[in-house]
Amino acid sequence: MVQAVRYDTSTLPLARSNELFGYRSPALTDKLLHLRVVTQRQEATSLFVEVIRYLVITELHAAELVPMFSRRVDEVWHQFVLFTEEYERFCRRFFGKFMHHEPNEATTVAGGAGDEPAANEMTFPRFREVYEGLFGPISSAWYDDRAVAASTRVRLGRWRRPLALRTRDGMAEVAVLRDPPVVLCRTGLVAEPALRLLMSGESFHVRELPGLDEEEKIALCRTLVQARVLQVAP
Repeated sequence: MVQAVRYDTSTLPLARSNELFGYRSPALTDKLLHLRVVTQRQEATSLFVEVIRYLVITELHAAELVPMFSRRVDEVWHQFVLFTEEYERFCRRFFGKFMHHEPNEATTVAGGAGDEPAANEMTFPRFREVYEGLFGPISSAWYDDRAVAASTRVRLGRWRRPLALRTRDGMAEVAVLRDPPVVLCRTGLVAEPALRLLMSGESFHVRELPGLDEEEKIALCRTLVQARVLQVAP
């Protein structure tokens, strides 16, 4: 059963907020299932609710640049935009304007590793604070690593600075090339062939990675998705 949306309408200066959070697109759900973006209608509904929540946050915090912290949520948004007439009606009805699909993908990770965010860029801790102030506990949809399985397709994330794979002290590590370099992941050399494949820039199913058993492949990819070295690919 889809968890009920919890929100305080008094904090949302948007017309028809009850209708907004109750809006559904059957055609979008069918397409997400056909493309295997989701495996169940419930999953499509849950991710669509997160798209709505993201749009509300961007509207209420228009002075801040709100990154898109989830590839899965972003893919649902992207597919919705492709229903151009329906999407435009949705935007005009609930936001009074067209909501452009131009998310700034976050490249920083918890603890400050990676590039520093822009001065007006919302960090994930700030996003979570805003989200939970409006909707209650944040959905697991905003943690892409939790959805990684052997059948998940992943690819190298987008970083403002290049990443490098290197070996040091009998370990393989992925680092951001800055001065000094910032290590994002450090693991045993047994994982180096898998890391080399992942760093090639191609997209792969987790199960295709060499040199590791299935549990190790999933664990490695979850770690790398969490660090935003990898991103879940549609």
